Amino acid sequence: MSIDPRAASGFADVADAYARGRPGYPSGAIDRLVAGLGLDAASAVLDLAAGTGLV
Repeated sequence: MSIDPRAASGFADVADAYARGRPGYPSGAIDRLVAGLGLDAASAVLDLAAGTGLV
């Protein structure tokens, strides 16, 4: 089975535009998550569907 070239490239074609246009997280948001979840340098975090991997 072959894959359509548009499907194969998918998000790659628009990733730069998405990254430029997507707002960042509010100041302190990551620090609040880290503190609230009790994370430290040894913690593992799974980033699911955060676009270009901002977290």
